[in-house]
Amino acid sequence: MCMNTHQAVHDLRAANAAISPGRYQPHLMCHHPVEAARRFPDTTTALAWVRTECSRLTELCLTATDRGEPESCWQLAFLLRDIYFLDKMRKPWLDTHRAALKAAVEMNNPWAAAVTLNNLGTAHSDGGDLTTAAKCHERALVGFTGLGDQQGIVRAAASLGWCRHYQGDHRGALEHLTAAAEFHDGNGGRRDLAITLRGIALAEVALQENESAVAHAGAALRICEAHGLQIGRASCRERV
Repeated sequence: MCMNTHQAVHDLRAANAAISPGRYQPHLMCHHPVEAARRFPDTTTALAWVRTECSRLTELCLTATDRGEPESCWQLAFLLRDIYFLDKMRKPWLDTHRAALKAAVEMNNPWAAAVTLNNLGTAHSDGGDLTTAAKCHERALVGFTGLGDQQGIVRAAASLGWCRHYQGDHRGALEHLTAAAEFHDGNGGRRDLAITLRGIALAEVALQENESAVAHAGAALRICEAHGLQIGRASCRERV
């Protein structure tokens, strides 16, 4: 069955909302009416659908620009990042985001380029290429700063903070992650705050600042439990 690109964008966005409730999702312009999007009653159903359709969704992304739909290219790449991260699908993650970055640049869409660069950096980091990852996050940070997009600035800075931690620059990681945590705390992003606090705790453990690390990890765990963040809750317990 042929999958409509615009329908796929809305269906995938709805699936992501079920997979990662509370995660920040920007408004995506699309010609298909939002109310026609597929409905997912729970995380299990959403994950099952995305995993079944993942190869077709990836192909739609990679061929979108050739069909004259460059906007759909970067949108699908953006929306596929969750399943690529969860299932460690690094090749399609890199392939789609490289195609998306090319599409965003050719469209002269600096926001799409910045968000794609940030997610591309995470893909490189997940694969162990921390040098390339840091460069992507730095470019994303410059892009968001130029646009004056505070949400983007914070997310790129947090991503760079995680990368610095993996590179062994734990003090630099703390600087970026602490600023991100302060923003999320003041703007109601509980899921993002929990993840960022966990990163702070890990950096502090590496610096042997154990008392502070326990406090930050505990705060992250309490947020996860209060908001039913299953993935975050497990991560907090595993790391502490």
